[in-house]
Amino acid sequence: MTYIQKLQQYEQAFTRATQQQYPLNTTQRNQLRQEQQRLGIKNEDVAPIEARVRAEIEAYLQKLQQYEEAFTRATQQQYPLSATQRNQLRQEQQVLGLKDENIAPIENRIQVEIEAYVQKLEQYEQALIQTIEHEYPFSEEVRKELKRYQQILELGDEEVAEIEEKVVRQIEINQTQIQLLSTFEPPEIATQSPIFSSQFVSNQKTPKIKPVKTNESLIPSIVALLLIVVSGIFGLFVKQLRSQPVLPIFSSNSTPTPSPTVSATQPQRTLANLSPGWVIKTNNDISLGNNQSLPRGTFLEVIEKKSNPNPASGSFLVSMRVCANKSTQTPANPNNPAVTTSVPANSKPLPATVLLNSSQVNRFGIVLQSDAPNPCRTVTQPPVTEPSDTSPT
Repeated sequence: MTYIQKLQQYEQAFTRATQQQYPLNTTQRNQLRQEQQRLGIKNEDVAPIEARVRAEIEAYLQKLQQYEEAFTRATQQQYPLSATQRNQLRQEQQVLGLKDENIAPIENRIQVEIEAYVQKLEQYEQALIQTIEHEYPFSEEVRKELKRYQQILELGDEEVAEIEEKVVRQIEINQTQIQLLSTFEPPEIATQSPIFSSQFVSNQKTPKIKPVKTNESLIPSIVALLLIVVSGIFGLFVKQLRSQPVLPIFSSNSTPTPSPTVSATQPQRTLANLSPGWVIKTNNDISLGNNQSLPRGTFLEVIEKKSNPNPASGSFLVSMRVCANKSTQTPANPNNPAVTTSVPANSKPLPATVLLNSSQVNRFGIVLQSDAPNPCRTVTQPPVTEPSDTSPT
């Protein structure tokens, strides 16, 4: 093997190493030094080879960075990209001399980031709409919950302000349409021609004027048509507000003030808007510790929500009363013999109340809706009387 062939072989080894990782790590450096010693190449001959390959790599990386900046600017102007933007990016690619497989990772990474960002905006908008349905204007507590949700989604104040302005403006437009509809009065239509001035016709014969015939039956039809059109517009807006339900992770304990545009339909009960008196049914066993567990099918009545001592967890605590039922007839009062128990003999009786984390309730429980019967409703049992002994003595 000639010395020139050895130099070419080292160049190939150096190029393969840079394709695997660049800049080179310590392990790659040691392997290349061993290859240099094996081939018997001098350091002054290796240096020009490595410098040339590095220059080519730096030029290639700079071209990739230029294309990434061009693609980012295009997506900031409009997304998804238009046909004109696509053509401009193809021209930029050809000028830089990049292949499709070179730019594909760049475009995929930026598109994934954009989709995730758009999804966060939609999640906040849906959460804002659902919150407005329960309470508007917002109380200070609700404002804090919205701020916390904004921080979880990593959204800026300007982005959140634009979303809130858009939603509130749309609600105000619909309220204005409703007010115009409620005050609408059909115009009066004259049924005959105006009377001529007596001074003008004092010395003339009054001509016989036929009254103008108007189809008065069309007026109710026009009013009904207007009512249908405006009602359809309002119904479409309400449908859009409810088309993509999102479970916001916040709720207000204060009594919500209903918005004039909110539908009379009861909102769906979820863990996000949990309120006292609601009932949760467990769909799996929940361990309470100390050889205690809530069996599947247990009904729990919400007493109150409490803040979590660990705010970083993003969850809250729920205090609930254990309801006696056929799945778990827990003896909350051991002195009451009328209540039986299905708790195993080797386990402790269930307490009257439990304090669970919202994450446990979310995984192992479902919230009963308002139309479902309340299994925790107290039923007063009539006293049991012993029959009198009438047998002959």
